[in-house]
Amino acid sequence: MKVRQDIVQKFSTFLKLGNRERYRQFFWQTDPELERNIKNLEQSDPNAKAEFWARRFLQEMQKTYPAKPHSDSTKVPNQILPNSLPGRHLSAYLQDVCFWAAQKLCQRLQFIKHKYPLEECFQIACSVGYQPEKVFRNFKFDHPSANTEVFAKAVIFRIINNQVYESDLEAKRGKYSNYGLLKDLTKKELTEALAAQRNQQLNIELHCLAWKCFDEIYQPNHWRGSRSMDAPDRIHLNQIADRYNQLLAHPGSPVDATKIQEMLDTCIKAARNYRTQQFLPLEDYTNTPAPASTAWDTLVREEEWDEIQVLVSSAFQKLPVQGQMLFKLWLGLNLTQTNIANVLKNKYTSLETQYQVSRLLKSHTKNLLKDFAKEWNQINRDTLLAEKQLEQLKNYLHDCLRKQTQEIWYGCLAKILVRRSDFEKTILKLHYAEKLSLSQIAKTLAIPTSEIAPQIASIYREFRQAFINEIASYLDLLPESLMPVEETLGGFIEEWLQNTAQF
Repeated sequence: MKVRQDIVQKFSTFLKLGNRERYRQFFWQTDPELERNIKNLEQSDPNAKAEFWARRFLQEMQKTYPAKPHSDSTKVPNQILPNSLPGRHLSAYLQDVCFWAAQKLCQRLQFIKHKYPLEECFQIACSVGYQPEKVFRNFKFDHPSANTEVFAKAVIFRIINNQVYESDLEAKRGKYSNYGLLKDLTKKELTEALAAQRNQQLNIELHCLAWKCFDEIYQPNHWRGSRSMDAPDRIHLNQIADRYNQLLAHPGSPVDATKIQEMLDTCIKAARNYRTQQFLPLEDYTNTPAPASTAWDTLVREEEWDEIQVLVSSAFQKLPVQGQMLFKLWLGLNLTQTNIANVLKNKYTSLETQYQVSRLLKSHTKNLLKDFAKEWNQINRDTLLAEKQLEQLKNYLHDCLRKQTQEIWYGCLAKILVRRSDFEKTILKLHYAEKLSLSQIAKTLAIPTSEIAPQIASIYREFRQAFINEIASYLDLLPESLMPVEETLGGFIEEWLQNTAQF
């Protein structure tokens, strides 16, 4: 997707999803009426920036369509304001914000990504962005740090985040019986749920193994839906325990049915807590005060985003190799700190536990913030960063590094994809990007349906192994050291194939 560069594009184009050059992708579509209008307006002040035009259109819109103080603010209509050029210009301007919010929502809700892919999250965000009078209702023109883009990001993300929560996650949390909930979980969600318990004594990998064995073994004959799935009986629990003991990587700590029951209960409790606490209750957004401006918001206003990325990258390059490696594994590949310890323990004896990894990451983050602030203050004398502000920037710094480190691995995946045959690329595209069923893929390729699943499995295994080899080569690791996280890496590959790959 191309980035909009000039004022005309920013206020006259809308992001669409469709088939372009034989592939389904996002592209910018111009509204001719908006394009003509903004071109005429821009001639009066060709040097004005996007913020100037956004404020101008907002003021014009508010004069024409004043806010209704007692309107129903919890409902978001699906249409742009009728006959309002200023409103339509603002909706075009908000397209970048909507896409940013959709990406952030997808990242936060990865465990339901099959139900809410990026394109659907974007549609949800646009349903809000098409109502600029709602988004900017509490925008304060006279606030010293007011910025339309920063304000809109906070409002739109908060609205869509809670819309998804209210419409789906609350229902999912409540409708599942205990064991129906376990059946609904993905490994990624369970891992995050267990990690959120912050219990140092809890072995996440072993609990995930118990859940995996439960999911494999327990197939009730009379499953009347997720509300009424019965608990496994003693026979099933014994079978699950046997399977668990078979798969145990380091035999010597076998479990029995009672222990399996305890582990499953822990998984259920963690999952319920996780789905309940992930989000705040739905709020009346139009009556909430404007989001507070942070130190990062000030930086974004003062400096172009690309230049901030350069400063973050410069600070990152100053880290020792070991520190860079930690961030590339943690933020780039979404590995947990426990995963990282398992991968690096043979290379670095000082990184054998999650605690050691966590402590080192905190130390490197602190150094990154200091280096970033130092470079920033040398360039921007009018907007100096104080040491007490650095903690506010930590999450934003991680977002920058996540983007930069993921690009490294996306490049590796793209290189692997190029090396695959045309037939293999087609199967991957049909299965992951276009999400066709096995029968639809078979029909498209004119081969038996029975051959599709084995083909996908074989291509996927080879792709994953090639990626493991690329990571090992890039980080100077043994490929065997990445075997404990091959499933996590597989999830990273699948997400890339679904949302990012260019076939």
